[in-house]
Amino acid sequence: MCGNWGLLCLAEFAQRARQKNELFPAGLENLLVEMLEVVELRGAQAAGVSLIAAEGPSCRTRVLKPKRGDLAETLFRKFKWELKRRSPMRYFMPCIKSVQHEPILLQGHSRFGTSSAPALCETHPHQWSPQALRKVWRWDASKGWTCSTLKHFMTVTHNGDFDAWKPYGTTIVDVGYMGLWLSRVLGVSNPSTGDSAKIAGVMELLSCQGIWFNAVRYAYHLQIACHVEQASGWTPLAPDAPSTVPSTAALKKWADIFNYEFSQVVEKDSMNSTPLDPGSSSLEAFVDSCLYSLQEHADWNDIMKWIPAQKLRHFVMSVVEGFRDHDLLSATTVFLRRAEGSFGLTVASSACPGRIVLAAKGQPMSVGFGSCSPEGNGPAEMVCWSSEAAAIGSVSYTNIDARLDLDDRLGE
Repeated sequence: MCGNWGLLCLAEFAQRARQKNELFPAGLENLLVEMLEVVELRGAQAAGVSLIAAEGPSCRTRVLKPKRGDLAETLFRKFKWELKRRSPMRYFMPCIKSVQHEPILLQGHSRFGTSSAPALCETHPHQWSPQALRKVWRWDASKGWTCSTLKHFMTVTHNGDFDAWKPYGTTIVDVGYMGLWLSRVLGVSNPSTGDSAKIAGVMELLSCQGIWFNAVRYAYHLQIACHVEQASGWTPLAPDAPSTVPSTAALKKWADIFNYEFSQVVEKDSMNSTPLDPGSSSLEAFVDSCLYSLQEHADWNDIMKWIPAQKLRHFVMSVVEGFRDHDLLSATTVFLRRAEGSFGLTVASSACPGRIVLAAKGQPMSVGFGSCSPEGNGPAEMVCWSSEAAAIGSVSYTNIDARLDLDDRLGE
């Protein structure tokens, strides 16, 4: 048994905090501690919190409860220490003000050792892969398309049981084998033996909007490959089974071609928000350019080793669809439609720091909308969520204007 909790501090509140030169907005720690004291009834042996900020440091902190200590106090003491350690000096200099108006996202979880014993590697928020540099494309109405290289990671918290997933049609893969498959398709192993870390791995595979490397990986493993044992030389998945998937280096070479071709499209018209719309002539031209470049500039023999010639166009179209459509919400929807088990789920990514997806299917999730000023007035300044509805609105100096309980019976 365990519980999700967290908050999204909206841009105006975060900006005021930065103008006061606060590394972490005053009051938010107390708010989260009070929430955790309620949610701790669902899990008191370990806890973790992840901070994702568009500007400034991001970090993930996980702790085990000391024998005679307080879980919330232990967690936030370590969290603030790690945040300070990771922070550039400019965030401590009063003469430098932030010019950004970006929100702050905190994603938390506490647990009892149920599917796995209490240990840091089993404590949420989970990441399957460590941070990795990725080229991320974003659209902004005032700037058009921009590309930046950032440390990309995904974090997931989960309450419930993840039993199995269907990567291909009706093929069901038990969670016990998911780790063996994910370690091959994602190119990195994860030390966790529990079920929740596998969700982080699947979400990492599915979520690829704006990132050509992720889109290439998604297209090959879920659109070209047809069975999980294809990743282990058509032998049963096992620790000593071979790994027969394209290397990370090969995927990167393919992604570089898509990155280059897309940069050429953007160079001609950076303000066109939909250059890859389905059915458009620009989409067909882009696909043709990518096919030509793959044949001319990539290792063609290596491509043919993994992708049959008759499926190459389908592969390129699948890459484009992943890059264009597979945001956090779409990826979470696909995951839940193919998953077996019960889920109170939160999903976040450093590629979109102002967004989080909350989902409930067989497990509760409540969302509160309001302000977190002591007076409790003014515009709505934060959104908070919890697996325990009692944690929403029970926190001091908050004014919750509305609470939404997700439909965990039908799934929402």
